[in-house]
Amino acid sequence: MYISNFPTGIYIGKNKINLLFRRPFPHFAWSFLYRTYLFTKYAIFYPIGRSYEDYATTYKVFSFANKVVSTDQRLYEYIQRDSSIMHSQNISQAMDILIATQEIDNFFNLEDSQLKKVVYMYQLPRLLNAYGISLKSKVKNTELTAKIKGLILKKISIIGFSSFSKRDVIKILLIKLNLLGYLYRIKKMI
Repeated sequence: MYISNFPTGIYIGKNKINLLFRRPFPHFAWSFLYRTYLFTKYAIFYPIGRSYEDYATTYKVFSFANKVVSTDQRLYEYIQRDSSIMHSQNISQAMDILIATQEIDNFFNLEDSQLKKVVYMYQLPRLLNAYGISLKSKVKNTELTAKIKGLILKKISIIGFSSFSKRDVIKILLIKLNLLGYLYRIKKMI
């Protein structure tokens, strides 16, 4: 993955959290080298049996680290397989994203309105992904889909549309109008 204008430097304090939550900074486990003591000292674990474990873990490591160093040098080759979990979708993945989102909300003191906006901007693309997964999944869970939709609409009402891609804005508008599911069904027929 190449990102133009990739942020480089040494980040401490709130800047390291802002770095993680800034788009399009990648949050994937393979994109970081960690100090082991962060996991042992703060009892950080990748959740077993859950998808999107990097989304459920990386924010903790960034929070407890003294500093984060970011470079735009390519130091790792990542190969994607068609059979990987990222290329399959099921309702449990949508649930895992929702659970991680709730854990992030509980982890941070979101009374700080600036932090709240940054965190919500980080969460919304993942919630949009979860919503799409829940609509496309063969196994339907209308309660889960409604809960994800409610979170999307709540969070977007707080942060607005200005920081999102046109594609995400269109998805959010289609969600508001209850039309995204119809669009997915039409796309599947074509």
